[in-house]
Amino acid sequence: MTTSRTRFLLAATIVALIVLAATAGVRSQTPRPMGIVDLLNVPRVADPELSPDGREVVYTRAESDWKSGKRILHIWRARIDGGQPVQLTSGAEGEAEPRWSPDGKTIAFAARRGDNELAQIYLLPDDGGEARPLTTHATAVSDIAWTPDG
Repeated sequence: MTTSRTRFLLAATIVALIVLAATAGVRSQTPRPMGIVDLLNVPRVADPELSPDGREVVYTRAESDWKSGKRILHIWRARIDGGQPVQLTSGAEGEAEPRWSPDGKTIAFAARRGDNELAQIYLLPDDGGEARPLTTHATAVSDIAWTPDG
C-alpha cells in the first residue's frame, strides 16, 4: 500500500469515527411515548376573552407547580394579529376568570391574594400597573361579569 493511500484510508476512518461520535447522542435520544409527567407539564390555555375592540385576547395559562402539587393559573394577553403573549399576573395562588370592561380599559379577574383565604375581584388597568382589589366579600366570588355600562 502506498503512503498516500494509507493516509487517505486513515483520514477517512477518522472522519467516519468523528461522524459516528457526533451522531451517537442523537441516536441514544430515541423517541419515547409521552408519560403522565410529560402530560402534566404541558401548559393549559383556557378561558379566552376577546377585547371589546377585537384586537386582543386575555386568557388563563395554567402550569404545573410541582412544589405545591397543583396547577397555578396566571392571566396572559395576546394581540390577535400576532406577536409575543404577555403575562399580566404572577400571584402565588394564581388568578382566574379574566374579563374585559366594556370600554376595554380594565381587566377584572378573581384571585386569592394576601391574607384573604377566599377569591375576590381585582381590577387591572389595561396599560399595566398593579391590580387593585374591588371586593371584600364574605364568601368567594366567581362567574365575574361586567354590566353593559361598566
